[in-house]
Formats: sequence, C-alpha cells, structure tokens
Amino acid sequence: MKNKRGDLPVVLLVIFVLVIGTVALVSFLVSNTREANSFVNFGVFENLTSQANDFYFYLNTGVSPADAAKLVGGKFNSNTNQLTLQGEDPGKISVTYIINVKGNK
Repeated sequence: MKNKRGDLPVVLLVIFVLVIGTVALVSFLVSNTREANSFVNFGVFENLTSQANDFYFYLNTGVSPADAAKLVGGKFNSNTNQLTLQGEDPGKISVTYIINVKGNK
C-alpha cells in the first residue's frame, strides 16, 4: 500500500453517496405514502361527470328532466331547474354537483 492518503477521501465519498441515496429513497417513500392518503379518488369525479353526460343525453332524446335525473341517479328540482348529483369516496369526501338546466321540457 503506497498511497494510503487516497483511501480516506474515496471511502468518505462512497459513504456520502450511499447516505444521500438512502435519504432520497426514504423521502420518496414517505411522500408517496402521504400523497396516496390525502388525495380524493378521481373515479368519483369521473363517475359524476359521466352521470351528467348521460343526463344531457336523455334530455336530448326527449326524456323529461325529472325522469332523466332518476335514470342517472340524481335529483331534479323543477322549481330551480337544478340537477343534483352526489358521489362519495368512502371515508374521505362527499362530492355534490349542482347543474343548472336551461329550459324545462
């Protein structure tokens, strides 16, 4: 072993790289777990949007707004011409869409 002075910086560099890599991996795992538990399931929004599209489809085919609302699982208030659709993400949030419907057939 001729060059013992070169061993220490290389060992410290390798240890430093391993520590930084480990900290980065732990950070990604922790943030991924936190985000997975904090966001609403977007399937709820997609389902409500699909129901609203189905409602307008039924309206365009001549079905009354009250009947169309029943077909898509919503409630129609004929006094205010509003469709109310509600969806839930179990244990997290309840989402309500209130849509003003123009013209009552």
